[in-house]
Amino acid sequence: MEAQLPVWLRQLNREQENLRAALRWFIEHEEADLALRLSGALWRYWFIRGYWAEELHWLRAALQLSHPEEQTEARAKALSVAGMMTLYMDKNPETAQRLVEESITFYRNVENKPGLAIALFYLGIVYKFRTDYVTAQSLMEQSAAFYREVGDKYMLAIVLNDSARVARRQGDNVTARALLEECAMLIREVGVTWWLTRPLAQLASMARTEGDYARAADLARECLAIAQEIGDMFLIVWSLTTLVEIARFQGDYASAMAWGNQGLAIARDKGNRQAVTRLLCILGDVAQNQGNVAQASTHYYESLSLALQAKDKKNTGWCLLGLARLASAEGQFWKAALLAGAAEAQLDVNRDMEPVVHEEYKRDLIAIRTRLGDEVFAGARAEGHSMTPEKALAVSEETIISILASVELPSTPPGEQPSPPAYPDDLTVREVEVLRLMAQGQTNVQIAEQLVISPRTVNSHLTSIYKKIQVTSRSAATRYALEHQLA
Repeated sequence: MEAQLPVWLRQLNREQENLRAALRWFIEHEEADLALRLSGALWRYWFIRGYWAEELHWLRAALQLSHPEEQTEARAKALSVAGMMTLYMDKNPETAQRLVEESITFYRNVENKPGLAIALFYLGIVYKFRTDYVTAQSLMEQSAAFYREVGDKYMLAIVLNDSARVARRQGDNVTARALLEECAMLIREVGVTWWLTRPLAQLASMARTEGDYARAADLARECLAIAQEIGDMFLIVWSLTTLVEIARFQGDYASAMAWGNQGLAIARDKGNRQAVTRLLCILGDVAQNQGNVAQASTHYYESLSLALQAKDKKNTGWCLLGLARLASAEGQFWKAALLAGAAEAQLDVNRDMEPVVHEEYKRDLIAIRTRLGDEVFAGARAEGHSMTPEKALAVSEETIISILASVELPSTPPGEQPSPPAYPDDLTVREVEVLRLMAQGQTNVQIAEQLVISPRTVNSHLTSIYKKIQVTSRSAATRYALEHQLA
């Protein structure tokens, strides 16, 4: 049946409204067993099509009709699937674990090995989410052992794919590649070529981490083409998100914005809050690179709101870092240091950042430290680390100065006047610095070295400068700098 999945999906598409009507009827008439069977049978369809919230709704409604003491295979399957969907949608590993473990208990009691194998695999995913990789790997190995024993190559491939994720999280890329190669071989043997997207997606992520963006983009496009053919909305959004980030790393902001808006529209339509949260933050980065501060701020704050609601620490950290860069670009260096500290409390910068991003992050910190001085920078950063994201965002400059009273605070930040002059056309202090160096004939690379920022950040500043002073070339910008005595 797996090889015929595209046909199967099209048939279910045609019957989608009838299936919804059937589920509503079963639930309204308290036909618990039929509701459990149908919602459990349809979960992969809803998952692939991206209707995660709807699938979780049907599963919960069906489970509420049944009684825990009435243990059936239909209930056990619904429990394990509901556990997975709760993890994906609500980021709630405690509830997910409870649901999956209840299904495991049933499968052990009735000695249902196939059901137990899939439930152990699901529990491994829960432990992976909780970063308990040793337990996750053990559970997945138990599941894989069963599928090897019975010769189920397709399910074995699925388990090996996620086992590779666990190996990658532990920094063991050698084992991860071996698992992915076996996974791809098994998929080809059973003829389910559409499922190749899973190992291809992981290989694309590994290529990104290694800085091979050309290969990563090729693999992501291959995944996107297959996902679009079968209508796998989850993978479509993943592929688009990957292409956005690669385009951003390469400075192709127009493509990044196009990919991002396409992925965001799909994620919003399907209720994929995690993808919406991440894409908004990435689009905030892209807007900032393009010099569109207002749009960047709007994206960051919407993303941060969703991340805080979902208790998503990683995306909370990414948003705070984006807002820290905005504060730095506006000359609010104390606020930038504070937000960077708050971000580091949410995000593991050594594990969660790709090398190119980590290098840019370090350059940003050096630039902020240079403007504030070591003691003030360290004090503001440490204070931010101890704050909640909400408190860090609400802190005013006066409060920051009060907080840092114990630190020997210079009367003015190094390199700044007590009252920064108002520059024409709303140019910021940093933009004037960039404009002055450009007017002196320095290249973007030289300006970046002088200001201890990345060339990409220089380009972002120049884009903003050109827009504000209404010019389109370096020569025109230089003439503007001379006329306004900024050079």
